[in-house]
Amino acid sequence: TLAAKCLAASLELPMIQVRAADVLDKWLGGSEALLRSLFARARAASPCVLFLDEIDSIANNRAEDVTNDFTSRILSTLLNEMDGVSSAIKKSRVLVLACTNRLEDLDSALLRPGRLQEHFYLETPSAEDLAQILKLRFRSCNNDSELLNRKHILKIESGMSLYDRKSNLACLQKSLKFD
Repeated sequence: TLAAKCLAASLELPMIQVRAADVLDKWLGGSEALLRSLFARARAASPCVLFLDEIDSIANNRAEDVTNDFTSRILSTLLNEMDGVSSAIKKSRVLVLACTNRLEDLDSALLRPGRLQEHFYLETPSAEDLAQILKLRFRSCNNDSELLNRKHILKIESGMSLYDRKSNLACLQKSLKFD
């Protein structure tokens, strides 16, 4: 999520961010309508970045799940909308990004050229990488060398997920009264 935000900011484009699970609706056709309206909103805001977080919740592999017509309809709508964005790329100028921690569970039709063709794996940062992140994050701190020398922060953080680390950084930032 943070990488998508950084990309949108570096491109100086607005970003429409949606958790794919939030597209799911209990009413027949509701999820498909939400997806269509999401892509219509992205085309109206173009040029922009459309970021689908946790896309695996709506784009499961159809070969493995042949009994579920619900997910098949949602995936078909998603594929149709992505084809509409890519075929009218000069007109719409929407960059579609998605993230998942289960790439192997996504339908192969979604990963073909013209849809989500580029894949990047972002590993959990090592303790050394985390030290650099902390150094950048708290570069305005007067005592950042003292902060970074606290090895227990790195030891605790090295086993955590990125979400937990972000929460810890927010708490640390608040306790040290940084903006």
